[in-house]
Amino acid sequence: MYRYMRKGSILTTESTLFKVLLPLSQVDWRKSLEILKKLRIEVKDKALTYERKQLLLKAYEVVFISCATDNQWGVIGKLIELLNNEELSFFIPFSRLIDICRINSYYKTAQEIFDCMKQALSFQVDNNTVSIKSLQGYKPCLDEPHLVNVIPLHQIVESYASLIGIYAKVGKFKEALDFYDELKSLHTPIPMKPSLCLSVLEACRDGPLELAKETFSLYNNNSESGEICKDLQNDFVEPFSYRTKECIKTLKKKQVLWNKESVSRGILTALIRAHVKPRALESALEYFENFKSTKSEISNVIVSCILFLFQEAELYREAINFYKQNRDVVYKLDMASCEIVRYCADAKVKKENALNKEGRKELYPY
Repeated sequence: MYRYMRKGSILTTESTLFKVLLPLSQVDWRKSLEILKKLRIEVKDKALTYERKQLLLKAYEVVFISCATDNQWGVIGKLIELLNNEELSFFIPFSRLIDICRINSYYKTAQEIFDCMKQALSFQVDNNTVSIKSLQGYKPCLDEPHLVNVIPLHQIVESYASLIGIYAKVGKFKEALDFYDELKSLHTPIPMKPSLCLSVLEACRDGPLELAKETFSLYNNNSESGEICKDLQNDFVEPFSYRTKECIKTLKKKQVLWNKESVSRGILTALIRAHVKPRALESALEYFENFKSTKSEISNVIVSCILFLFQEAELYREAINFYKQNRDVVYKLDMASCEIVRYCADAKVKKENALNKEGRKELYPY
């Protein structure tokens, strides 16, 4: 199939993309680059349909992410330069690349990619309005405003959110707050997704409380779920003032409104993991007692936090016991929690083996 793609049409259907290009890119980024050469020929065809353009966008993203996953940032830099020169920067998944940097704490690389994006999309902030002065990406798309205007704006907003998250994650809170001020000033026609705020919330674990509070405010003002947030705005700030008892009561009272994963995960994770220290584990277990009967997304988030806290404290046996005792309460354990359970199980065995060896040495020193 790969040999056929090199000779014939590069992308016939979406199934070709996901059956051939995606698995190939995960194995060998060099081969995905060969496919990219043919993609470059196809994107210059001005008679492309809207569906075809969307497919090509996905294909380009696959190739870029393949290189990023293999830490081929030099190759990515050359690709960005190449596509900029050919006025195809519309096909560069800037926000995804910056998010990979955030996950791996590559803040310098993230800043470089962000600067490339600014230059490529030629956007600037004037009078609290974001303007894309000359969109260099894919001119034939200009007759489809929903494709041209929305995608770059999503790129810009999501990239800001990831950049703030990465600077806060590495402890550079001044830079995070500076970019946060810029992000707040963007009045875009797209609503802020709750998930965009979560990278900031997660990064606030050891950071300034004002950043977290401002994030709630931004989410409240821009989210499609604004009505929910208006009712809960005070409750959002409550957890960050250490009033855990009142917060538990409020959460329990309004649990129906907390079914959205993004809201519950963001607030509870930030609260339990960070701002109730040093009694984070105790508070998490207290939360769990209040919510375990619901078998809802909230109870899942709390279980995830508790497992994380057990792991951090190297209480592997306790983590496994907790999971076994409450397995029936959790109706759906996320992948991160599954990984923690596996890790704790392995670590528990290693720790016990090490203790056994030490015990034998003490009994039989010779």
